[in-house]
Amino acid sequence: MPRRSETSIYQLPLELGRPANPTNHAYQIRTGIISEHRPREPLVDRALWEIADRIQLRSPEDAARHLIERVYTPWEQCRQEELWVLLLNTRNLITHEIMAYRGTVNTIGNVRVAQIFRPAVLMNSPAILIAHNHPSADCEPSPEDIRCTELIREGGRLLDIKLTDHLIIGKDSFLSLRDKGLGFG
Repeated sequence: MPRRSETSIYQLPLELGRPANPTNHAYQIRTGIISEHRPREPLVDRALWEIADRIQLRSPEDAARHLIERVYTPWEQCRQEELWVLLLNTRNLITHEIMAYRGTVNTIGNVRVAQIFRPAVLMNSPAILIAHNHPSADCEPSPEDIRCTELIREGGRLLDIKLTDHLIIGKDSFLSLRDKGLGFG
C-alpha cells in the first residue's frame, strides 16, 4: 500500500457527477493506484466543481489553452512527456484532469489503455480528451503517437466512452490528431 506521505497527483471525489452537497471523502490516484486519502473540506470540493464547470471545450484551441495555462508543468521545468486525460460530461465540460502517465523525454509508448479509461469508468464519464506534451517543442506526431491514439479510440469504443481528441502540446503550439485525421480513421 502506498505511503500517505507521497504527493498526490490528483484527488478523485467518489460522487458520480456534480454533487449537490459534496462530501469530504475522496480517493487519491497515484500512478494507477487508487487508495483512501485524507478527507478534504466540503467547501474545497464545491469550489473545485465550480471552477471545473466554467471550462467548456468547444474546440481543440480551448483545450490546448486550458492545458497550457492550468494543467501542464511549466515549460521551463518540463523534462519528460506527460499524458493527461480530461474527463468530460455530456456538454463537454471538464469534470476532472488526471495525469495518466509520465514518460521519458520522447515516448508515451508504455501507457496502457486501461490506465487511460479507469478514471472515466469510475466517474461514469461519457467522453475524454487526451493530451501529451513534447518536451522537444515539436508538435509533429510520431508513429507511436498515432498508434496509441488508435488503441485508445478502440478501447473507448468498446467501453462506450468517446475519445474527442488527442492533442500534442509543444512550447508555443499544439496539434490536434483528430483535425489532422491521424488515429481517428
